[in-house]
Amino acid sequence: MPQITALLNPITKDRVMTTLPAGKTLHDTIKLGDNLIIDYNGERYDGEILKENDLISIVVPPQGGDTGKDIARTGIVLAAQVAAAFATAKMSVFAQIAISAAVTAGASIGANAIIPPRGIE
Repeated sequence: MPQITALLNPITKDRVMTTLPAGKTLHDTIKLGDNLIIDYNGERYDGEILKENDLISIVVPPQGGDTGKDIARTGIVLAAQVAAAFATAKMSVFAQIAISAAVTAGASIGANAIIPPRGIE
């Protein structure tokens, strides 16, 4: 029977391993979504009929989603913190802590206003 390994989440590396009956195509056997990478015996799957001892790998590539927004928001806050550190270099430790906290809070609020976080689903 053809062996299938599906990598459902490229971040967590969750895998599903199963076998399918030979003599049918992959599309006849399971419902496939868009944007999948399907490897069939080391080559791109092109609708071939499955045979005994075939090895099939299905990978769902990262789609991005809101990850880019998360990275951008984090970058904005980090840039503000670095700027605050340079601006307060000659101040007392208490002043540095107070200004750093205020800049972090302000940068977080500003970043969320510019790039809204994803909502509750």
